[in-house]
Amino acid sequence: MLEQKYLIVFLYLKDCLQKETYGERYNCFYEVIIWHIVQNLAYPDFYQAWC
Repeated sequence: MLEQKYLIVFLYLKDCLQKETYGERYNCFYEVIIWHIVQNLAYPDFYQAWC
């Protein structure tokens, strides 16, 4: 269940980073959150979400 929540947050933040609609400060914050999520996801789940 927690992995599903991680995936939802990851997908949202990934889109924010790719659009670069926010300033550098927000991107840095998002990167920290994404790093935490990635460390707690299985690689196949991460890979599928990123592609």
